[in-house]
Amino acid sequence: MNHTPQERGIIVSMFLRNNRSVILAQREFRGRFRGRLAPTGQTLLRLAARLEETGSTRDSSRSGRPRSSRSVENIAAVAADLEEDPQTSTRRRATQLGISRRSLQRILVTDLNMFPYKVQTTQPRKSNQGT
Repeated sequence: MNHTPQERGIIVSMFLRNNRSVILAQREFRGRFRGRLAPTGQTLLRLAARLEETGSTRDSSRSGRPRSSRSVENIAAVAADLEEDPQTSTRRRATQLGISRRSLQRILVTDLNMFPYKVQTTQPRKSNQGT
């Protein structure tokens, strides 16, 4: 269960205030946050150790490949290109901007809050007067 940064600080202070007693810290948490599951003993120990090591209860930065397609520059380029010519298809726009179609779709939906929309024609409604 993820806790907010404020909750993490409260959890660690409860743990340290109760002389590093997992049970007492969990009881105090349940008393203060009714209806919420108390953090596990492992969570309490991990947060306290992280506070002592780094001075913060924040998660460490994630390793792995950095995001390159959804950079601020690409998002700005897509937004500018969209204002310039809103009729261009996503395939053509992706080719023009030099990014993949999926990355362009992800930028449009996630960052620019735009969704695919296609006008569909339907048959006209018939009146039910005769039946």
